[in-house]
Amino acid sequence: MTVSNIKTALLEACLNGDAELFIDFLQSDLVETNMPNKMRFYRFFKRMIKDSQENTIGGLNLRIEDADWLEKDGRQIYCSYDQMHKYPRLTLIVKETTNRIYIETMPF
Repeated sequence: MTVSNIKTALLEACLNGDAELFIDFLQSDLVETNMPNKMRFYRFFKRMIKDSQENTIGGLNLRIEDADWLEKDGRQIYCSYDQMHKYPRLTLIVKETTNRIYIETMPF
């Protein structure tokens, strides 16, 4: 398992609205989260995906965005937009290194 595989699974889970696609990858030692443990992260992530699917019009499209307040430590914002709304339906902050991926959830 590589960081690239984990990132691909994360994106597929977000865009397809199915958190279960990511659970096996989440349990890898290469993944770190901002939650106290990975199961808590998974429950919150699953709920966020469910809520984003309920509020989405059309399919989701991913945009990886840089933010001034995140650039200095290499983090990027993964925003999933639908076809109607101006603001993202799902947002994650991701920091990638060669042997580790760190994932933060945004509450809104």
